[in-house]
Amino acid sequence: MSDNNSKTNELKVPFSSLQEVVDKISELLNCPVTLEDETHRLITYSKHDIHTDPARLETIISRQVPFKVTQRLWKQGIIQKLNESSQPIRIKAIEDIGLGDRVAISIKQKDDVLGYIWVIEMENTINSNGFDLLAVAAQTLRVFLLKHRLQQRKETEGQQRFFWRLLNNSYQQKEDIIAGFNKLQVEIPERYSIAAFRFSTRITARQEQQFITYLHANNDLDMVFYHIDQFDFTILLSPKNHRITLKKLPQVMEDIIASFNGKTEDPAKVIGGCSQLYTKIERIDKAYREALTVMDLKDTYANELTSTYGYWELGVFKYLDIMIERKSEDKIDCFPISFLADYDEKNQTNLLETLEVFLNTDGNVNEASKELHVHPNTLNYRMKRIVELTGIKLKDPKVKLDLYLEFKIRRWMGK
Repeated sequence: MSDNNSKTNELKVPFSSLQEVVDKISELLNCPVTLEDETHRLITYSKHDIHTDPARLETIISRQVPFKVTQRLWKQGIIQKLNESSQPIRIKAIEDIGLGDRVAISIKQKDDVLGYIWVIEMENTINSNGFDLLAVAAQTLRVFLLKHRLQQRKETEGQQRFFWRLLNNSYQQKEDIIAGFNKLQVEIPERYSIAAFRFSTRITARQEQQFITYLHANNDLDMVFYHIDQFDFTILLSPKNHRITLKKLPQVMEDIIASFNGKTEDPAKVIGGCSQLYTKIERIDKAYREALTVMDLKDTYANELTSTYGYWELGVFKYLDIMIERKSEDKIDCFPISFLADYDEKNQTNLLETLEVFLNTDGNVNEASKELHVHPNTLNYRMKRIVELTGIKLKDPKVKLDLYLEFKIRRWMGK
């Protein structure tokens, strides 16, 4: 029997724990080993290592792979390769993030990634025999991680049920909310925001994994709970310190959305919005409604709200629902808009679109003419004609705001 067969056979015997398996892998390869779950949270690591590198040390201390490391590995396509392959992959050192030479392998159940084995090549380089040994080790650990996943899933399902009831105001008394947090052994956050994301396609397990990985590794925000409902991913976020203000939330939202929109293995269009920061947990349903409002408005007004993520950033759009309700009750059309719509239909012109684009660009002739694909002189002529026909006073800010909002209301009502 060859030495390599002898070593791989040592990984096929019954083990009593994950720790025992990881220590055996480290002993056979003579290298430090870490075991992570699918979201790059540390499960365990080999205990008798003298040498390590900064990235591994930080992972052990924080129980999570540093965000700068996972972000770089995603950008370089290394995580994607690990997720797609069942074989070990050699990873060259990336010194600026403290990552030494490594060999890694994903632990999979069919196409589902359960976790990763990472081996640091400090003084020993892993050869082809070592690669074979890691492939066997992944199979040995698969059974343990399936049990680990099952336990995690039970805990997550309980948390998701509680969170969903919180969002929908199912608890009438604050005492019931506190009792729910205590039962799950989760601290009530001092400050929190609800962030909601809507996918154009049904959320996959891989996308869920990427979401959780990003948020667990974030240095500024804790993910307290999350809930997935087919296309929507809703999160209870809590700032890790008092220096984190509202300004940080839109940046986190933008980073998450950018990582999904066309840049992943499962490309999907994603929109998102978040509430203001709250301190009273009994107002969580209000925070949820704010996040949903941002998403709904971004869905209808994509151009106007492209870079808007926070409820407090909506400006006058926050009050559109009230205006639309009043508009439905009055059933009175805005004269300049209805007149121009009729005029365009009779004369085959597009003065109504011209006015809307002019208002959307805050009267900037160059921007408006570019969007309409006309010469600025043509735009000026059209605007002069609009004023002649309707008598509107475009230098009056009240009139401009009124017309701007009338256009937004028309779009919401599908006119």
